[in-house]
Amino acid sequence: MGLAGGAADKAGNRYEDWWTALRVAELLRGRATGIRLEPPGPAGAGIEFELEADDGTWCEQVKDVPSKGPWTLSAAGKILEAVTGHLAGGKKVRLVLSTGAPELHDLSKRARGADTLAEFEGMITKAQIPQFVQVLENWSDNGMPVDREVGWRYLQAVHVEHIPPEALRRLVVSEYELLFVGDPEVIVRQLSGYLDEHLHQRLTGSQIRSHLLTVPGVRPRLLAGDTGTLTALAGTVERFVRRVRRDKPAFGMAARPHVEQLYERLVAEDGPQMVVCEGSAGLGKSAVVTDVLVRLTEQGWPAAAVRMDGADASVQTAKDLGVRMTLPDSPAVLLAGVADEAPALLVIDQLDAVSTYNGRMSDAYEAVEDVLAQLVVAPNVKVLLVARTIDIDNDRRLSDLVADRVRTVRFPLSVLDVEQVRAVLSASGTDPDGLGPVTLELLRTPLHLSVFSRLSSSARAASYRTLQELYARYTDERREEIERQVAALDWRGITGTLCASMSERETLQAPMALLDGFARQHIKVLESHGVLVRDGEQIGFFHETYFDFLFARSFISAGEDIHEFLANSGQYLFRRAQTRQILEHLAGTDPERFRATVGRLLGSDRIRPHLHDVIIAVLGQFDAALPDWKAVEPVAWGQTPVAGKVRGLLALPQWFDAADHDQRWERWLGTPRTADAAFPELLAVARHRPEPCCGAGTTVCGHHATVGTAASAAD
Repeated sequence: MGLAGGAADKAGNRYEDWWTALRVAELLRGRATGIRLEPPGPAGAGIEFELEADDGTWCEQVKDVPSKGPWTLSAAGKILEAVTGHLAGGKKVRLVLSTGAPELHDLSKRARGADTLAEFEGMITKAQIPQFVQVLENWSDNGMPVDREVGWRYLQAVHVEHIPPEALRRLVVSEYELLFVGDPEVIVRQLSGYLDEHLHQRLTGSQIRSHLLTVPGVRPRLLAGDTGTLTALAGTVERFVRRVRRDKPAFGMAARPHVEQLYERLVAEDGPQMVVCEGSAGLGKSAVVTDVLVRLTEQGWPAAAVRMDGADASVQTAKDLGVRMTLPDSPAVLLAGVADEAPALLVIDQLDAVSTYNGRMSDAYEAVEDVLAQLVVAPNVKVLLVARTIDIDNDRRLSDLVADRVRTVRFPLSVLDVEQVRAVLSASGTDPDGLGPVTLELLRTPLHLSVFSRLSSSARAASYRTLQELYARYTDERREEIERQVAALDWRGITGTLCASMSERETLQAPMALLDGFARQHIKVLESHGVLVRDGEQIGFFHETYFDFLFARSFISAGEDIHEFLANSGQYLFRRAQTRQILEHLAGTDPERFRATVGRLLGSDRIRPHLHDVIIAVLGQFDAALPDWKAVEPVAWGQTPVAGKVRGLLALPQWFDAADHDQRWERWLGTPRTADAAFPELLAVARHRPEPCCGAGTTVCGHHATVGTAASAAD
């Protein structure tokens, strides 16, 4: 594996060591029969090693020269010339380059995609015709240039791999974590030394394995079919399924096609490794995923499942996540081991709980990334991730994850069909016609239907506009029902203690020990009624939106000041969801206080920008009225960074209409200080409203003509 020289040589040698180790793993897995480093004579011309694999003999060259940048055809020419003999002998050549060779990669890929030379020449672009000629100039036979037919076949056998150093290192670490118990870095160093001592010699997998097992602390990871590991993994599935299914609606679930469709995605032979089941809050993502999980385990797939809403700041690596799941190691390592290349499934639910948008425990996403990196080398292990669409779209890490169209596919869920809702309600004895269209629309979200199903028959005859209204009725009824069973129940004390702890610790669960001061019977009755959910030694509410609701209601009823709460709390990302819930609760219960609160928060330089963004998002959801605009108007024309975002509300039709009173638009458009800032928002509305958007008279109509012309020009 070469002697080290200067710093660049050392980096290059290290890169070569990692790639060689990755290919040796093929030997250790039985996918190759032998490797020979630096074969003497013509057999070693232009290559680092030769690998006898199941799909043929590979001659491989590895280069890490960051200063070169991507390799041009000219730069790669010497390598292509040096490997001519291997290509003539019918062997395959792999060039592994840390900076890539895009032109050569594309040409060789197109060559393999064609069945004939004529087809290949018809596939390449006009710019690639001279590139093909340039590649041919590197190959000759007895001093004579090869013809185009031979050159095309040579090109078919050239494979170009572009793997940056850190990506390669992570691949090797993942591979050796699956093969051995021990430090992968130590194993690779030992492997490098062993190979250096056996240059020019043919080595087999059994020889290399025998040597590595002499390294202190290294032992084989023999997991295939291991009953202890299978039992531990099955335990994670049982706990996951039990928790999801005990939240099943009292009068059943509406039939949905998503289960069969998701199942088909996962079992498809040519399907991606990862499927992201997504949708808005409360769409029943966990229920759909659970049905698929149960179906696959019944078919014999090894599986594991975890909810990320139970993670905390200590969960940073794949192994940490395994510990959280009561497993002895990373779920990726264990699943890949027991499956032994057969299909397996890992479910990671509540991924939004560790997103930067939702703001719960975003640092714990590193553990998920670690798991996914480990599974790059185990494509037989399918991964089913569950997250909210809004988090995917607003968290760069999740957006990057779904952008990998080769490895990942998105699977969006939709709300229930209104006729399905009506059928479920009718079957439960509730008259859907008595609820009204607003309530029926609300109940198209499975979580809302589930909460509604837990209400008394009289409560189910009432109409509801929001989830907060449903939760308020649910809370009142559930509390009364439990207090009839347990007269001295301290509902406020128990729920308040949990809310305070979860808020302070910025988690969605709390230690059971936190409730030691309350009667155990009281805790159990809250569990039996589905208000609290226990997970080992942790406990929380049945849904995070219910925690948000209770926290917001307690916060507001106690007369707490949200501005001071946020300003003095550090304003970490966990506060985003709480801010959103408090504001939504205020908007539904005390509009005047809501407006005053919003105006103060937006106008404060003590509130961080990411919380200002949450406030703007909340405002954008409402059907605004003039008092709502008046509350934020002073901020809109101020000089603070958030002013432009507040003015951006005017581009929404409902906010445009809210502000369209008392000649406002005329004043804004007629005043130099505000005209330039107001015009883009007017233009945005005009794109969606061909008719005049202001009802204020002839002055604005003149502006409408200008806006209409500008909108047409912009389109």
